[in-house]
Amino acid sequence: MVRRLQPEQRRAEIIRLTREMIATGAAHELTLRSIARYCGMSAPGLMHHFPTVKELLETVLRQRDDDDMTAIRSTLVRDYERPTLLDLADTVVRYYAARPTETRSFDALEARAVVPEHPAHEFFASYRAVQPLEFTKQLAAQDYRDPESVLRVLGVVADGLRAQWLRETETPNYWDDWSAVRDHSLGHFERRA
Repeated sequence: MVRRLQPEQRRAEIIRLTREMIATGAAHELTLRSIARYCGMSAPGLMHHFPTVKELLETVLRQRDDDDMTAIRSTLVRDYERPTLLDLADTVVRYYAARPTETRSFDALEARAVVPEHPAHEFFASYRAVQPLEFTKQLAAQDYRDPESVLRVLGVVADGLRAQWLRETETPNYWDDWSAVRDHSLGHFERRA
């Protein structure tokens, strides 16, 4: 028997279940039909709430980013009296290391989305255009004399690590890998007093 939910509740459930579907490694199967099946509904029923996979993915990805950034920022504020850019980077790595399957699955989705025809391509392309977040820029400016270069290097290092982690057959040790490159990559930049 199909459960009757209010439209907002059904929409929230679809978002939650699609995120779960991606997080468990099924990102390569994202079609309206497969998502609808995972959500226990028909494709036309799903399309009533999300007419396209693109619209659904963008909603899921935006919500995940919002949820992740809220949790990361909360942890940062809780753990550090006056956080630095490196504190933020460490917190980000720890956060995603605590959820390795989900992290790898969403990174794999982003890797697949480099193809312009992918329904999440536009989201990730525009996401890259606005990164880093204003808070990250503020911390870089607070800590370094050349914050733009620091952020550029940090972005390249993060992307390189994420690509390496995707290729590993075993669950990577995110923290050890980050620790191995952290100080070497950013240690030569002049810090503010």
